Amino acid sequence: MNDAMRRAGAILLVMVGGAAPWWAGNGGPASASANDAMVATIAVARERAAANDPRLKPASRFEEGGWIYVHLEGGPGAMGYQHGYLLGQEIEDGFAAVSAGMTHSTKRDWEFFRKAAKEMLWPNIDSEYQQELEGIVEGLRGRTGSKLDVYDIVAFNAFEELPDYYVPWLDKQQRHRMRRI
Repeated sequence: MNDAMRRAGAILLVMVGGAAPWWAGNGGPASASANDAMVATIAVARERAAANDPRLKPASRFEEGGWIYVHLEGGPGAMGYQHGYLLGQEIEDGFAAVSAGMTHSTKRDWEFFRKAAKEMLWPNIDSEYQQELEGIVEGLRGRTGSKLDVYDIVAFNAFEELPDYYVPWLDKQQRHRMRRI
């Protein structure tokens, strides 16, 4: 089955899944469950379409003894995609915990960390690693529909450097400037 047929089938599945509650005559109070059904149908269609991505063919994941093992293969972008796809839920969960900790401990909002990632870290990351990080975002979106972007992932990966080294250094610089004024 070619990609165009898969996409058409996924779209049809989404349309039928979203219209099924309407056809059944459920309205009003059941609209929340209809919306949940449509969201679930879209998620399944997205996951099926992404699972057929050729970049996933050499990759694998298994769990044993409380550990998650992944096998990644290919160029930087392909390995990033495999990483984001195979560990999508774990990345989402980890991001939620780490970003909450970073913002709480530093009293800085998440936009501060995104800006630091974009302006300070990203320009200094080798092209090969930039491709891998962009692939992680693409795989994550393919698996979970995530709204995270590459700057979120870069800041997330700097969970020790930004709050524990950069913020204290920056605070010290700002205090020093305030004393001179």
